[in-house]
Amino acid sequence: MSRNRLTLPIIQQLFTSQTITPNQLLTFCHQLASQTNDTFNIFSQLTPLDQLLQHAQESTQRYAQNTPKSMIDGVPISIKANIAVKGFPLTANSNILQDNSLGYDCVLCKKLKQAGAIIVGTTNMDEFGMGSLGTHSNNGFTVNPLPFLQDISYGDYIQRIQQGNVPCMDMNMNMNMHMHMNMDEQDQHPILLSPGGSSSGSAASVSMGSSIISIGTDTGGSIRLPAAWCGVVGLKPTYGAISRDGVVSYASSLDTVGILGPSAACVGYTLDILRNVKSPSEMAGHGEDDNDNDWYHDQVKDSTACFIDPVSSGVHTHKYEKEEEEEEEEKELGSYCARPNERCNS
Repeated sequence: MSRNRLTLPIIQQLFTSQTITPNQLLTFCHQLASQTNDTFNIFSQLTPLDQLLQHAQESTQRYAQNTPKSMIDGVPISIKANIAVKGFPLTANSNILQDNSLGYDCVLCKKLKQAGAIIVGTTNMDEFGMGSLGTHSNNGFTVNPLPFLQDISYGDYIQRIQQGNVPCMDMNMNMNMHMHMNMDEQDQHPILLSPGGSSSGSAASVSMGSSIISIGTDTGGSIRLPAAWCGVVGLKPTYGAISRDGVVSYASSLDTVGILGPSAACVGYTLDILRNVKSPSEMAGHGEDDNDNDWYHDQVKDSTACFIDPVSSGVHTHKYEKEEEEEEEEKELGSYCARPNERCNS
């Protein structure tokens, strides 16, 4: 984890102690996103700040009363542009869908909002998820921000949030210096680094700090690759662990919604909120994929199992235990088949 990134446990401590407030963090992240987007092209669409501040104020009040909804209450989160978010057209960064009507809140967005998260916008991506560099988008290519973050220290980051001092000018200056000093000798074009794809904007937003958590999709590496290239943690969970409701399909038997964050624990906390525990109303009318893998919640009791706690550096060892009854059943009936809710004798 680079020194300039805030993790969810640290944010909880800062919010609870009122060192910073959700209002301050939201304002900082939103300004960082909007004022650097011309340079780095991370976001496809941003929600206007004035529409989000009310949610941040409500979160601030909950922390003042010591009643936060969850670990992500008041936390700015971004969503990949191929996932339905209310207020934004669902384009998957393709001109084919540019006139698409405003989207609705899919199941995972509803869960995020119910947990108090604040969705700041949708992130740039390779068109329809078909790319691994973040270069094939109707919005233009995304630039990897990682090389331009080295001068921003962790302590400086918190002070900037408190003061509303967004490091946009520093980052844009670093970018201009990099472009001037790193020219291709043959065509004299600046050498810029790819963030990877197709969840390019999601990984870049977490790396920069313009969102703390981002939701992406992974069919053949579209979360894991950009996470590695941008220096963040990316998780492609078990197929069906998170609802695919509202996701523009690429390869339905492989498409998986996943999470990008600054640490493994942050990703685990978010997965615990998003993993499938479906009500009949959530399952109704959203296609066959919403019925996939309902076993997940029963199999996995806590997604933060065995993640190193960034605050206490302790290791959780008591999680992922199966119920005794289920273990006995497994011994009697045999091993798991391809789908863990089906049995086969062996």
